[in-house]
Amino acid sequence: MCSSDLGTVYRRFPDKAQLIDGLFEQRLADLLALMKAAVADPDAWHGLTTFLRQALELQAADRGLKDLIHGTPEGLKRVSRIRQGLLPLSAELVRRAHEQGTLRQDITAPDFAVAQLMVSTLIDASREVQPELWRRYLAIVLRGLSADPEAMPPLEIGRAHV
Repeated sequence: MCSSDLGTVYRRFPDKAQLIDGLFEQRLADLLALMKAAVADPDAWHGLTTFLRQALELQAADRGLKDLIHGTPEGLKRVSRIRQGLLPLSAELVRRAHEQGTLRQDITAPDFAVAQLMVSTLIDASREVQPELWRRYLAIVLRGLSADPEAMPPLEIGRAHV
């Protein structure tokens, strides 16, 4: 970022807390837009898997924002707001995927959120060693969520190096 860009940021956000708030609001808007697009997709499974992949790609590309959000006293409140906004939409997406027979019937909207959290944790844990490893485990998780895992494509992402 050049000094003129930095100056613009400081004029718009006079302190760190306001900058974090602005970045958080943008990220929340991004996630809500992704979820709304997923719910609007006529193929609920495609919408569900696309949302998960795109939301995780946002996190993988923006480590600093996650660190800022979780590193402040307001962090838990912010995460709670994200969940409150996304949960009703994800419940609708899960309901439609059940109706279409593409999602295991025992999967609930909170399960969907926890699956995302599990893979997002891997993004942070493997960032320095294997930054794309999360994609392999997302494919494994999706296979586990699918009503027909045998119809899923084979895993293409490289194996984990443990």
